[in-house]
Amino acid sequence: MAKKSRTTFFSKPGFIGILTFTLLAIIGLNTTYLSYKVSEEKNRNELSGYLGIIESNLEQYLSHCKSAALMLAYTINDDGIPQEFDSIASQLLSNDRFDILELLPNGVIEYVYPLQGNESVLGYNILDDPNRNIEAIKAKEIKQMYFAGPIPLRQGGNAIIGRLPVFRNNEFWGFSAVLIKTDKFLGALGINELSKNELKIQFSKINPNSKEEEFFFPLIEGFPSQETNSISIDQGDWRIYIDFADNGKLLYSVIPMAVLSLLLALIGGFFVTEILKKPSELENQIALHHRELQLSERKYRSFFENTAIGVAHINPDTGEFLSVNDRLCQILGYTKDEMRLFTFKDLTHPDDQEETRAKREYLLQGKIRDFSIEKRYLGKNGAQVYVNVTVSPLWKEGENPSTVIVLIEDISAKKDLEEKVLEGSIHAQEMQKNRIALEIHDGIVQELVASVIHAESLEKIVDKPAELTHRIKALVALMKKITNDTRNVSHNLLSADVSTMSLPELFSRLEQQLKSLTSIDIQMQVHIENESDISDEIKTNIFRVVQELTTNIIKHSNATFASITLEEIGDDLFVTVRDNGIGMNEESTIGIGTYTVRNRISKIGGTLQYHYPDSGGMEVSFSVPLI
Repeated sequence: MAKKSRTTFFSKPGFIGILTFTLLAIIGLNTTYLSYKVSEEKNRNELSGYLGIIESNLEQYLSHCKSAALMLAYTINDDGIPQEFDSIASQLLSNDRFDILELLPNGVIEYVYPLQGNESVLGYNILDDPNRNIEAIKAKEIKQMYFAGPIPLRQGGNAIIGRLPVFRNNEFWGFSAVLIKTDKFLGALGINELSKNELKIQFSKINPNSKEEEFFFPLIEGFPSQETNSISIDQGDWRIYIDFADNGKLLYSVIPMAVLSLLLALIGGFFVTEILKKPSELENQIALHHRELQLSERKYRSFFENTAIGVAHINPDTGEFLSVNDRLCQILGYTKDEMRLFTFKDLTHPDDQEETRAKREYLLQGKIRDFSIEKRYLGKNGAQVYVNVTVSPLWKEGENPSTVIVLIEDISAKKDLEEKVLEGSIHAQEMQKNRIALEIHDGIVQELVASVIHAESLEKIVDKPAELTHRIKALVALMKKITNDTRNVSHNLLSADVSTMSLPELFSRLEQQLKSLTSIDIQMQVHIENESDISDEIKTNIFRVVQELTTNIIKHSNATFASITLEEIGDDLFVTVRDNGIGMNEESTIGIGTYTVRNRISKIGGTLQYHYPDSGGMEVSFSVPLI
């Protein structure tokens, strides 16, 4: 008798179906968990990007504060007395970065700008105030600029106070201080704008007296926590926390995936059961299931790779693009295959390559761990694309350089806005100068001339003692001097009529005006072949730049000779202003005094350079494209 085959429990289709469902459910839920972790990492990277923006803005702003404090400190002469404090402070406040500037000899506030509204702080000794002197003493001890606040001011309001200790001959002189209102400070960091992007932001500081952390925004339950993304700023013992306003969205986004995973596991178990029941359909069912899994995987991968900024992996030695994302291709207009044909340098604007090269060398040498710069890329259509680039290494300290990751944010819209604001400002200045000049020339000058004529007539018709005649003559001389001075002011304020005057005519008039104001030997040469190539905008800006540079020579250079040369060569106009005075140091060429010059040259597409010949003096040259 033949033996009857036994069917074991493990060979039953139902058990195999349940086992298949369990395995697929585990795989699906694990995939869901990995998806959650990837999305979580993406959120962390996005928050890190926001923090990077805030940190970059903060470093730039604190640098401006230090520059302003240094310029105030430079006003102190060898006797320890500030010179032209109000004039320098007025120039520093003109860019609206700061609110109050102070000098504190031995910690006592003696110089304040503006004084109006701040009289109450005069004579206040910060070092004698036990409630506020800790941070001032710390700045003195570390011999570096240190920031206090936000704290309430004696004159009202809240502000951030940066104090730079000033030492003369290694002896403490006092402080140079910069005060920024808290709202302006937070706005400059970009916190106000980021708060609109469904983000939670908290700003805190370690209280120097209680050593406890103080928060300056309204507290939210559970925020911040130890896991919250944050950055700390040693210059003021501040910390900035950032997180998404609704963290539940991340969990909600993976719930459909988890449900889909369970559903696929259930379907898979059912299919396996049916396949075991119907061996003839097994091959077709497996193929169908495989295709479904491939389609699902492609959908997940597409979802994971989406990001709001350009990302690239780059070989740090050659600068080659190893991989790029779709967003970077959109910014530059190239495909991924085309991007791999270029190096980092190939796509960088020539004027920005030196700064990028220097930063890259520091990174490879281990002097810095990352860097962030604003620069220009050259897109596929030849257009310049302004971007903010953040470069970080993917190797640990001490290891050989391997790969860097580059985050590229398109800031072209921001740059366009800055350009429009600058253009509007310059246009408004020109209109205002013309209006003032016309008012002075047609009103004050005519009235003063009439007064001179009247005074002269009195001398002829009035028979009075010699003393009266002497006083009348003095009045006449004084009125003539006022008339001449007012006319000079009118000439300086009135914009050149670029629509009717050529560049040679404009600079001939400027040469006459300068020679009437100074004993410096001024020589001017203009070589223009085709006046029609030069627009009114270029004329106005070049005239104003040369006028500003020559005014600085007269006021500050102690020169005996100066020359101005304008020459058209090919499609460019080259301008050189040279003197044999005392020159300037390199820090002065990036200060407030040259801000307008640089912006005017940039506005018309020019490039500006400073040179310091071995023979002395200074040479400023710039070129402007005419096409």
